[in-house]
Amino acid sequence: MRVSLEWRGAKRGSANGFTLVELVVVLLILVVGSSLVLVRVGSGIMADESRRFAVEFSQLMRKARAQAMVDGVPVAVCIDPARRLVALSTHRGALAIPGPIRIEADGLTRNVLDHQCAVVYPDGSASGGLFKISRNETVIARLQLDTVTGALLPYRVQP
Repeated sequence: MRVSLEWRGAKRGSANGFTLVELVVVLLILVVGSSLVLVRVGSGIMADESRRFAVEFSQLMRKARAQAMVDGVPVAVCIDPARRLVALSTHRGALAIPGPIRIEADGLTRNVLDHQCAVVYPDGSASGGLFKISRNETVIARLQLDTVTGALLPYRVQP
């Protein structure tokens, strides 16, 4: 009885696997593709944060109006650029301004601390003003505080 120990697979020197160069090329393609995906996801997350801030700012303005009407006293919404904060004069609400986001305001009054403030009154009216919320020079929202209704409305720039 004779037993053969010969391996019947590929012969030495034949190409049955991937070469190192092929593996490196595939890995390089995967790295480039995943980096492109991460850049898109990262910018999408930042855009979501910016929109979320604009919504929270609008909610804070509505909260100020409701507080003024319920308490019967004017409520100021002040922008403190040094502390990067938007706060109510009643100390019952504040909103931190995230790092790359800027708020520019026009037509607001100034308080004792020289902060720009919009005031909402107990009858529902307001002092008025325009707000521009931007991130890295990209405008996210333009809002107008209506003097008659005290509502915060989208504002369109006239060409």
